[in-house]
Amino acid sequence: MVPEVAVALFDGPPETFVARRDALVAQLRGQGRRDEAAAVKALRRPTVGAAVLNRLARDAPALVEAVMAAAEGLAQAQRRALSGVAADVRGAVRTHHEAVAALLAEVQDPIPVAVADKVRHTLQAAAVVPEVAELLRRGVLSTTVDAPDASAALGGFAPLGVVPRPDDPPVPASSEVPASSGVPASSGVAAAEVAARLARARREVMRAEAALDEGRSAELGARRRLEDGRRVAAALQEAASAARERAEEAAATAARLAVAADEADVRAQEAMDLVGNLATALAQAEEAVSEREAARTAAGEAVASAEADAQG
Repeated sequence: MVPEVAVALFDGPPETFVARRDALVAQLRGQGRRDEAAAVKALRRPTVGAAVLNRLARDAPALVEAVMAAAEGLAQAQRRALSGVAADVRGAVRTHHEAVAALLAEVQDPIPVAVADKVRHTLQAAAVVPEVAELLRRGVLSTTVDAPDASAALGGFAPLGVVPRPDDPPVPASSEVPASSGVPASSGVAAAEVAARLARARREVMRAEAALDEGRSAELGARRRLEDGRRVAAALQEAASAARERAEEAAATAARLAVAADEADVRAQEAMDLVGNLATALAQAEEAVSEREAARTAAGEAVASAEADAQG
């Protein structure tokens, strides 16, 4: 049983549940409410499917009630049909599937197919197990649960619930023959045998219809998984295409950089050759200057010598 003081814990995200629960436990202990603290401490973090159902119970309670009502209607239709009373089982299956689809359409974030199946099974169980129904209505589920008769459920969603309930119309046993009917005992036995064969035939028809509907539901599940796979494949293909385009752009950029690097090498070599030529020209110019300075020095000495001879 989830204490009322702990209901708000199930409003938040599951990943913070434990921290919020422990904080509440400490608060309750500080207030001397040890019994409530112990009950809260025993609560477990909701699974993904349980968190989805808790959120739906708060955001779409009318749709949750519609699903459980549709599941109960389907269970009653199945019980009537198996008891030999006319019932629109296929219509009840369709109503239940539509109710479940409408409820799951309220889920904001995509959920895996396996989680969606657990959500459906829990809704099925809530239709026939009062304890699960109460937890669901309060939005305090800690885990999803399996349907009571999931292996025989039509379409994998609704319980067969073949056990008669008090509110179902009574159906006399096929072997009973009213004492006032005036029918001989032998005729009663024959009628009972016919009724038994008829009941067995009806059960076989019901099982065949259940298998057919379950196969159709399995096909729908396979189609959903195929569509999910196609969407994932398309997304991966798009990502691969984008990566390929980026790689091609990078390759083109690398090629342009390589050409630019080659051109830079050529220009650098030309600059080095030019520097070499200029160095050679400079050396030649410096040598010519040295020769001219030497000639000018020699000419000056000759002039000085000539002047000295003239004065002597």
